[in-house]
Amino acid sequence: MLSEHNHPEVSAIVAAHPDDEILWFSSILADAGKVILCFEDVPGNRHWSDGRRASTSQYPLPQLVNIALSEADVFHTIDWSNPVPSAEGLEIPGDSRAGREYADNFRQLVNRLRDELDGCSNIFTHAPWGEYGNAEHIQVFRAVMAAAESSACRVWVPGYVSNATIALMTASEGELGRDVITLPTNQALARDIAALYKANNCWTWYNDYQWPAQESFRAVSTESADDGAVWSVNHIKIAPPVPPRQSPDLIRRLTRKFQRLLNRTEASRGR
Repeated sequence: MLSEHNHPEVSAIVAAHPDDEILWFSSILADAGKVILCFEDVPGNRHWSDGRRASTSQYPLPQLVNIALSEADVFHTIDWSNPVPSAEGLEIPGDSRAGREYADNFRQLVNRLRDELDGCSNIFTHAPWGEYGNAEHIQVFRAVMAAAESSACRVWVPGYVSNATIALMTASEGELGRDVITLPTNQALARDIAALYKANNCWTWYNDYQWPAQESFRAVSTESADDGAVWSVNHIKIAPPVPPRQSPDLIRRLTRKFQRLLNRTEASRGR
């Protein structure tokens, strides 16, 4: 079914973090039956956490649904030159608490989204490459797909990509179908909600960001388009990805090993 604005009826937008809904889905935000935000608290960042709570309590659209899980601290752990997809999103290197939290968040998201998405006809969510490169965006896509697996709903993903994720986007082509819609972004609404996030000190994107004139969405399909599809994508140039941050567990082990070596050196000098 098409809405009065000539795009499929938007049953729900499922976005990972507060501000993702205006960065990647502004063109359909006002029409959405539900705007579902998945994560709220940010490990080690009280200002963002408090600001997100304030922003969602002051949100101007009544259809907001805030699941409010705590983020897993995985943002700096991914090597975007070689990301490894997994059932839960991306593989998190090593055996770390952040990796376990990431896996647990996936299970919680699937359970919550099964209820929230029940009866939805069209769901708009993150792309399997995570737009500019975010493991929790990819996790939300996987959680939506798992939650909607037994339903007849259609899932659509936005055409945003960066220099860090272009290879993963190409590798994800087999999950996408031929159907594409292109719409003008709603820059006025996006700027209004961005101002709310900025006022509450939890805006996570570029301060001088200018929304593109339009954005495209492509349907996910179990029957991939063998010859691809023609669609316009918005390419975001970001700084070269930094090397993955070592986990705190590894850092502690290396520190202890260095200290033991130092103690042995000092003891041998004492003899």
